[in-house]
Amino acid sequence: MNAILRAGLRYEPSTSLVLTAEATRFARGVRAPIQTPDGRTEQVTLSGVYYPRQPLGAFYVDGSIDLVRTLTSATASGRLGLSYQHGQFQFLPSVRWQRARAVGGGGGQTTFALYTYALPVPRLGPIFGQISARASIETASTLDPITLTGHLSRNLWHGIRLEVGGGWSRFQGPIASFQLAANLTTIRSLTSLTRNAGGTVGSQFAQGSLLYNRQSRQLSFAAGPSVERAGLTGRVFLDGNGNERFDPGEVVLPNVRVMVGMETRLSNSRGEYHLWNVTPHEPAIIAVDSTTLESPLWVPSFSAIAIEPGPNRYRIVDLPIAPGGVIDGRVVRATDSVGVAGVTLLLTNRATGSVRRITSFSDGDFYVMGVKPGEYDLAVDPATTLGSGPPIRVVMESNPDGATVSGLVVRLSRR
Repeated sequence: MNAILRAGLRYEPSTSLVLTAEATRFARGVRAPIQTPDGRTEQVTLSGVYYPRQPLGAFYVDGSIDLVRTLTSATASGRLGLSYQHGQFQFLPSVRWQRARAVGGGGGQTTFALYTYALPVPRLGPIFGQISARASIETASTLDPITLTGHLSRNLWHGIRLEVGGGWSRFQGPIASFQLAANLTTIRSLTSLTRNAGGTVGSQFAQGSLLYNRQSRQLSFAAGPSVERAGLTGRVFLDGNGNERFDPGEVVLPNVRVMVGMETRLSNSRGEYHLWNVTPHEPAIIAVDSTTLESPLWVPSFSAIAIEPGPNRYRIVDLPIAPGGVIDGRVVRATDSVGVAGVTLLLTNRATGSVRRITSFSDGDFYVMGVKPGEYDLAVDPATTLGSGPPIRVVMESNPDGATVSGLVVRLSRR
C-alpha cells in the first residue's frame, strides 16, 4: 500500500507545559513520492514548550528531537532554544545538533544561533517609527561564523510590506536581498530578489482562490489556498412561525453580528453572513450577538450552535431569531391578596422542557422579557418555603413587535 501510518500524543498537564510525540511509518517502494523524501521509512518527533509563570511571562523554552530512518542511513537531530522579550526587543538563542550514521561511515555537527527582533518604536516619528528589524548569527561549535544576516522592513500600505537586507555566508559570500510582500483580501504575493557570489536570483509567487457560495450564488476571491479550508454562510431571519426554518415571507435581519470563535461578521442587507478560512473537521461555535438585534425582545433561537464544516466548501447554517415577548404579574397571599416578595417562580417551556427562574420584587410583582413564542407552565418553585400555588398555563404568541402576557396572579397558600 502506498500509505502513511501516523500516530500522535499531546500532553498538557498545565497551561505552562505542552509535550507532544509523533511517530510516522512510510510505505516502502513508492515511486516518486510526493509527501516524503525518497527512501524515508520511519520518523519519530518529540517536542515540548515550557512557559514559566510570572514574572517571566515574556520568557519560554522549547525543544525537539527528531529520529529519521531511511533505506541507507539513520539520523538523529535536536534543537533547544529559548525566547525572551524585553521592551521592543526579542532574543531567541538556540543550539542545534545532528548525528548521522550511514552506510560506509557517519558524522555530525553542532551549531549555535541567535535571532534578534526589534519591534517598531513609534516615538522615532512617522517614518522611522514604523520600521522593524531582525538580525541573526549562526556559528559552528568552534564559534566560527557560518552566516550573518540583517534586515529592515516597513509597511508601505495596508497589507503591503517592503523588506531589504543583506549578510554574509561562509558558502556564498556577501548576500543582498529585497522582498515585497502583499497580503490582500483577494490575493497573496511575494516578489523577491537575492544577489550573492553566484549571481542574482529573482522569484515571483502569487496565491489565491476562487470561491463559490451556493446560497448567495456568488463568486468571490480569497487570499491563500482554499484546499483543506472551509466556510460558513447563512441568513439571519425573524422566525415568525417558530419552526426554526426560513420560510417565504419571513423577514431577514441586516447588521446582526454573527460570532464564529474569535471571528465576527455582520449580516448584509439580505440578512446573509459569509465567513471563510474555517478549520474543517473541527467544531466551530456559532452565536449571535443579541445586543445587535433591532428589538430587545428578540432572542436567538439557539444560544450557540456547534458545527463541524467539511473541507473545500461552504456549510449553510441559518440563524433564526425568535420574536420574544413579555410576561408580568404579581405573587399574592391567597388569604388577603397582599404581595409577597422573594418568591421564586419557574417558567417551563412545555415543548422543550427548558426552565427560566423568576423572583418577585419587594411588592410581589414579577416581570420577565425575551420569552420565546410557545406554551409555558408558570409555577411556584417547590423548594420555596413561602408557600405553594397551582401552576398557570401561559401562551406566548409570535409577534414581530413583541407580545405581552400581563395581569397574571399567582396565589400562595401555606404549606
